[in-house]
Amino acid sequence: MNVSENSSVEYRDLTEHGWVEYDTKRGIWAKFKVDKSLDVSFEMESSFSNGGTEEITTYVEKLEAEKTYYDDSQFYVLEKILEEVGKDKFIFAKIPNMFPVGTSWFTNFMELIYEEPELVTRLLLQYRLRAEAVAKRYCQMDNVDAILNGGDWAFNTGPFLSPRYMEELLVPQVRAIAKICHDHDRYLVKHTDGNIMPIVDLFCAGMDIDVFQSVQPRAGMDLPLLKERYGEKLSFMGNVDCGIVLQSGSEEDIFEDTKRAIEQGGREGGFILSSDNSIYSAIPPENYLAMLKAAKLYGKY
Repeated sequence: MNVSENSSVEYRDLTEHGWVEYDTKRGIWAKFKVDKSLDVSFEMESSFSNGGTEEITTYVEKLEAEKTYYDDSQFYVLEKILEEVGKDKFIFAKIPNMFPVGTSWFTNFMELIYEEPELVTRLLLQYRLRAEAVAKRYCQMDNVDAILNGGDWAFNTGPFLSPRYMEELLVPQVRAIAKICHDHDRYLVKHTDGNIMPIVDLFCAGMDIDVFQSVQPRAGMDLPLLKERYGEKLSFMGNVDCGIVLQSGSEEDIFEDTKRAIEQGGREGGFILSSDNSIYSAIPPENYLAMLKAAKLYGKY
């Protein structure tokens, strides 16, 4: 089953327990498993986790040989959303991740940073070129207000990489997208949950982002401190705990945490209330609506 007639990705071996994605153009695959208890899916294995450095090298060579950086199917859903609500809602358009976080071969990638730095540089350049091309396409679309750069940079205990590698490898990626956004009067929103305090100055002041999305309190992210240090440079989005409060808390819990986030982040503006990650499938709709109700009750400052 193809995603669209323009896409090289096929979905095969579809069952209630998962599926396999085949990229026929690049000759790669990834196997996904569905966890019904949490209503989530994740990548179990792939060409790269099985094939290692040789497979990744071949993939990079294929990326370098490509003449186009996206197919039109990537924009189908966004175009429909813009048709329906683009004039009434603030629209975030998400670019492709610029490094392989969340994949089955992320550990391989981390090892390659030390073992094959030239290969990593080539790979990240190809990711960036594709993200830049998508960002430029977004900026040509009416009613796209901001571009979201996803991809976590940290565990709850600290960043994935040392400050040195963050600055050398990942920060230039984000700066490149920031320039495109600002050249076209769009905002750049950078997501990460987890604890980025060891690189917080680099993250908040060194990448030209406009909004830091997530600000996870359970990971040690101190919203009042961030506001004090960087509130004149960028805005903050998030901070209502989704892992426990929104997923399984009472309405009273949700009201209390929403009120706290507004009081800590809302003073003098520069704050967008949301969950500290996303509204994922395990969050009951009534809990999300409770957060909105609390926002209307406490959201004046």
